[in-house]
Amino acid sequence: MKKRKCILGVLKTESGIEIRDEMLKWLTPIYEVETVEVDPPNDVEYELPFLKRACEKSIEYNEPVLYLHTKGAAMPNRAQPIVRALWRRSFELDCDKYFKNVDSEIPTASAPFVAPSRKICWYNGFTMNPAAAKRILSILSIHEDRYWFEQKMLSEAGVSVVGDIELEDGNEVWRDTERKSCEYEDPRMVPEGTVPVIVSLTSWKKRINTVGKTIDSILEHCNPYKIVITLAVEEFPKFVNDLPTEIIKYARSGVLEVQWVRRNVKSFKKVLFTLNRYKNFPVVSADDDCIYTEDYVKILYDKWVTDKKSIWTYKRDVATKKFYFGHGPACIYPPDCFRSYGLLMLTDQIVSTNHDDIYYGVLAKMMGISVKQAVEDPLRVPYYFHDEIEPLSDGKELYGIQCINLCFKTYLEFIRTQDANLFIEN
Repeated sequence: MKKRKCILGVLKTESGIEIRDEMLKWLTPIYEVETVEVDPPNDVEYELPFLKRACEKSIEYNEPVLYLHTKGAAMPNRAQPIVRALWRRSFELDCDKYFKNVDSEIPTASAPFVAPSRKICWYNGFTMNPAAAKRILSILSIHEDRYWFEQKMLSEAGVSVVGDIELEDGNEVWRDTERKSCEYEDPRMVPEGTVPVIVSLTSWKKRINTVGKTIDSILEHCNPYKIVITLAVEEFPKFVNDLPTEIIKYARSGVLEVQWVRRNVKSFKKVLFTLNRYKNFPVVSADDDCIYTEDYVKILYDKWVTDKKSIWTYKRDVATKKFYFGHGPACIYPPDCFRSYGLLMLTDQIVSTNHDDIYYGVLAKMMGISVKQAVEDPLRVPYYFHDEIEPLSDGKELYGIQCINLCFKTYLEFIRTQDANLFIEN
């Protein structure tokens, strides 16, 4: 398959070369990349040499070109890696879309975020067609304002812009970039070479600075698996900027996805949203106060493949003689096992019980899903606790039997008002 064309502008500082090499790793399998490298400090021409060559190449080959640069090489800060993560997420997995967007005789540029009325491709990483290249090349010149290349160039050149998200205000763009930068693009994708299972956990503001210990232990003993941490915007209103550096580092490296949800359902965020998002994969639970000491994910997965309709757990908690529920810090759930009803039935009253495991047990009982023990010793657990910070429940919990009764009552009320076949497997 013919590769797309790409021009990568590089500032030849130590960090610029490091960023260049990082970007080339994901660009070169897809693109025919030509680098344009300039010496620092590059405080006169700015992006001009890079853009000039991108325009020339588009005109020379009469086809669209992707233009990118080593964002932040001159002034590295926390924002720059986030933008580069967005570029990778967009131009690696969805490269065809941006090239199709500029398949036109009209001068057009395409980027993840655009401002149509102001004709801005935010962050100045975009695809351009030959018609746009000719317009841009005709007006390129030295400018004292480095931001002219991003915020005025396309407008003065009369180039239309199209993209996934249209926002005119830069502050809104940045908030959306923070939210999206740590997300995996395609929920069907799991990193190549891993066992097809998702490890899912949640955390909250009083534990977010220690959850890295849990992730470290999973990576040490259970690597490689995709890990998802689900966080509530209510608790982290600044998105990425509210997270510790190590969480951002893991997210940028691809081993961790930060999944943002609006509704703060406390411990119920641990698996429900991940099951709903990754419908084709079994989901393994983890707790944010645990240090895992063995590859418990593989142990659970190996049991699950022997009976893929069951929930498998390290130890079954017994609430009544015939009722079992899984062990929260170490449990594997079949793909989409609760379908969308795990979230639809989740009332504020159930959330207030802080017994997510019991809730899953009730759902399993009513949906005919068995809960099975994966190890012989009912007291064995694959972890120890790493802190004494209070749990998501804040210590306020109903007794188990009370919670079971509430969950069953909610279930019966739900099916009374819904289609009676909702919980019958097709």
